[in-house]
Amino acid sequence: MNRGIEADPEGAGPRGAGRRPGVVARVPTTERDDGAFLRERDDAVAVLRQLIAGLRVGRGGTVVITGAAGVGRSALLREARRTATSLDVVEARGHVEESAVPHGLVRAAFAAGCCDPLAPAAPESDAAEVALRQRWRALVERRAATGPVLVLIDDLHLADPGSTRLLVSLARHLHDVPLGLVLTTRPRPEPTAGPLGRLVADGAATLVELAPLGRSSSSALVADLLGQEADDETDERVWRRARGHPLYIEHLVGSPRPDRPDRLGASLGTLPPPVLDQARAAAVLGVEFRPVLLAALTGVPGPAVASAVDVLVAHGLAVESGPGRLAFTAPLVRDALYDRLSPALRSLHHERALRVLASLGEHAAAVRHALAAGLAGDVEAVATATAAGEADLAAGDVGGAFAHFRAAVDLAGARVDAPTLLRCAEAALALGRPAQAADVAAAALARPGLTGEPRLRVRRLQVRALALAGDLAAAERAATAAVTDARVEAPAALAGAVVEMLHPTWQMLGPGPTLARLREIDVPGPWPADLVALDCLAAHLAELDPDAVDRLLVRVLPDAVPPDEPPDGSDAAVDRFSPFDPELCLVAIARMTDRHETADRVLDRAVGVAESGGRLHARLALQLSIVDASLRRGRLTDARRVLDELVRPAEAVPLLAESVAVAEAVLLIVMGDVERAEGVVAATTAVTWQSELWLAFLRARLASARGDVEQAAAAYLATEQLADRYGVTDPACVPWAPPAVAAHLAAEALDDALRVRDALTRRAARSTAPWVRMVTAASRAAVAAATGDDDAAAGAFAEALTIDVVQIVDRAQVLLDHGRWRRHRGELRPAREALAEALALAEAAGARPLARAAADELRVAGGRRRRRGATAVLTPQQERIRALAAAGLTTREMATTLYLSPKTVESHLTRVYQVLGVRSKRALARAVPVDEHGSDPHG
Repeated sequence: MNRGIEADPEGAGPRGAGRRPGVVARVPTTERDDGAFLRERDDAVAVLRQLIAGLRVGRGGTVVITGAAGVGRSALLREARRTATSLDVVEARGHVEESAVPHGLVRAAFAAGCCDPLAPAAPESDAAEVALRQRWRALVERRAATGPVLVLIDDLHLADPGSTRLLVSLARHLHDVPLGLVLTTRPRPEPTAGPLGRLVADGAATLVELAPLGRSSSSALVADLLGQEADDETDERVWRRARGHPLYIEHLVGSPRPDRPDRLGASLGTLPPPVLDQARAAAVLGVEFRPVLLAALTGVPGPAVASAVDVLVAHGLAVESGPGRLAFTAPLVRDALYDRLSPALRSLHHERALRVLASLGEHAAAVRHALAAGLAGDVEAVATATAAGEADLAAGDVGGAFAHFRAAVDLAGARVDAPTLLRCAEAALALGRPAQAADVAAAALARPGLTGEPRLRVRRLQVRALALAGDLAAAERAATAAVTDARVEAPAALAGAVVEMLHPTWQMLGPGPTLARLREIDVPGPWPADLVALDCLAAHLAELDPDAVDRLLVRVLPDAVPPDEPPDGSDAAVDRFSPFDPELCLVAIARMTDRHETADRVLDRAVGVAESGGRLHARLALQLSIVDASLRRGRLTDARRVLDELVRPAEAVPLLAESVAVAEAVLLIVMGDVERAEGVVAATTAVTWQSELWLAFLRARLASARGDVEQAAAAYLATEQLADRYGVTDPACVPWAPPAVAAHLAAEALDDALRVRDALTRRAARSTAPWVRMVTAASRAAVAAATGDDDAAAGAFAEALTIDVVQIVDRAQVLLDHGRWRRHRGELRPAREALAEALALAEAAGARPLARAAADELRVAGGRRRRRGATAVLTPQQERIRALAAAGLTTREMATTLYLSPKTVESHLTRVYQVLGVRSKRALARAVPVDEHGSDPHG
């Protein structure tokens, strides 16, 4: 920030006419590009030019420039010298070595050929001091009488007190003398304090306060010094270390000027030796430091440390950063001081810092010093790093925990124990670094003396890490070893080892083979929660077990189960790192059975637990579940947002990365971006059965989107074979069956269509999911329509459309098929009704290909798209619910009025919100439905 006088239109100096004494006007800071080291200094340059303009007409004045070290004070003095052509320019700089020499600065400036020598050198009384000031002022004024004189004094804060007093006295008598003073100094805590501050406050000088450069000017200066635009990494590094100080930027980027080989080093060299010692020790503590800690580190008494810190602040090298804390003005200052320490002294300071901080319980801060000191094998250093990791875990900071446990491992070296390695591996796995976790677990297993339950615990973690890293074969080998260890050394932990053994089995072989192995295992005692979860999930997918979700509900949400239904007696402990998290398994089953309220409830709780625990892979899996829910419900915008958040962190977990890629491809196909979807599918390699089955289905969908009927039918046959191989019977898991019927009919492969339809019908009879019943009825309708059985087609379409589902995109597809069939039969009015609703649902979801198809069919059927801003067609039941909700009735009141269940009312209301594009009951009153021609049915 700069402070100066207001612009004088007549070019008068800083003390021009019309200015009130004592008023310091503010000049706005602007950015300009007319000199590498004068960026953001327009106002300061303007003040200097006004001063020089005043000198040319016989008016003197004083400008005081303050700013921290390296901020560009000297660059302004050079600019003043360049501007002062034809003026007599006198220059001098304060030096710490001469600060004790009476009047040393003014002697250097004026005595050498400018004015008569000053005498006496040291006045012995106030009267002598006054006489000296008057005599010296007369000498200077005589010099100015021969022509304007510009006096440039740099680093006045290092001058002797006598010189400062003489310059301040002179500054108060320059109104009619063609002599200008430009004094640079370090900033004081209060700009109006001290003799210079009083000079400004009295209106005898203009104050210019320099701030560091902003980010854009810093980048421009870097480019100037390099002679080209800097890359982002260099630009960020310079900004982080120099903090906008031009001198520091030059030190980092440019070659030092010949006349200033090392200005930063010279600036630090002005510090008194005791202060420099304290500054170097403070640099060991970091960019920010505490004087109390500095005193403990150096053994210097507190008052002496406080005095040294005051000198650092006065020199503009440090600033207050908080109560009892200071910080160097830029990281580069700290680095320069730190680099000037000998290696031995540097290590000694770091070791002392470790001991002091550890004694204060500041373990996290102490670890950095243990590493910097190279204290390998130091017992206290290892214990400190371990304690820091445990504290991080307690606070939910998994990243910090991993870094500190890793430090403990490095510090312990060859003597690291298995428990420390295990904690490090657990933190790595929670952080989403499965490959590192597997390596650390392998190192722990190699430690001698690791037996029993601790060894099995490491084994289990190794299996999980290998599986998440995508190496399922290695995971299977490690799991077999875990089961062997458990049978021999820890029989009580056998169930947990079996869970790990079944993880690669599940991922590679699918639900059918996994369920078969579950039926064969003999585990003593109650099953752990994750083993129960796997059994429920496999039983649902392979056998459509109707009790699976309720069996798992007992474990995850006991309050959701009737009190007279006892738990199954299995172990209640939940392993939060298990590959078969009971909550995730329950959410998956609940989604496939259309129990979305249960899924949402469990998911909300699971997300909170995962976030508080810092488990990255668990959070990613939960976010994938949110994407799945959004895609099922036709909330494509929500799916897009969550996927965008998932892509980068999932890259570290290959097993999840392929699931993210599959979800991305599904979304792109639904939204109509076929080309990008093909690229994603082509670039994705399946490791798990889920991904392989999904990718086969997506290839079939892409073939259909391209209009390649034969290839689509062949791809659906391949998908069907994979589903049979893996034992997947639930049509809602990977929804390939309904579009497969349509593809086979389009390819005139009636036998294939009938086979898939019959399988759907058998499975729908065992499923409780409304979606499964809707698509099964729609598939029966499609086959009936293709074989000319119009009565069966009409009945099946009617059955499908009376089933309430939340999957609005799939309902839109059924409506489109129904409307197209009606149109082909010449039944245009019911065709338009179905097509208009299909169009509204597809548009609401953002399913562009489906919306285009519905719009084309509607146009052929003689209907018109609804006007922009108009609402879509509602069924009679939906319209009744809309009206009741708009009137303010609760869900239970509407259910009672219409003789429906509250769940059915909620389902209808959800669809009403989606079709009408509103989010509240209040907004329903303003949403008026339209008929298929786009007009208000009420007149």
